[in-house]
Amino acid sequence: MLAAAGALAVLTWAGSVTPAALLALTFALGVGTALNGPAWQAVQPELVPATEFPQAVTLGGASMNLGRAIGPALAGVLIAATGPGLVFLLNALSFLAVIGALTVWRPRPEDRPGPPEQFDAAVRAGLRYTCTPT
Repeated sequence: MLAAAGALAVLTWAGSVTPAALLALTFALGVGTALNGPAWQAVQPELVPATEFPQAVTLGGASMNLGRAIGPALAGVLIAATGPGLVFLLNALSFLAVIGALTVWRPRPEDRPGPPEQFDAAVRAGLRYTCTPT
């Protein structure tokens, strides 16, 4: 997502964004967002005590909706003032901030209920859960 947003910023400032490049990079951002969502939801129990988890989920949802309402308005103001390149650059920098936070974050061992699950076993369990008729 960082690479796609950064490429959009560079191509925009260079004046060489083609429709195909815009579609491909926007698609890459969308794929990244789709893959990122479940990971963020899975990590929430490690960030918030169990007693505050319902409130944290509610706050997370509210912040997403607030971002969806305010973000485009702020982007519109920035685009009108400076052009779209700055908005793409700020988007790329926001990914750098998240990557920085993730590199210094260390989950507490006591937050882990057991040994890590193997990838193939986790996929089979997920398929059983989603494919079992109710």
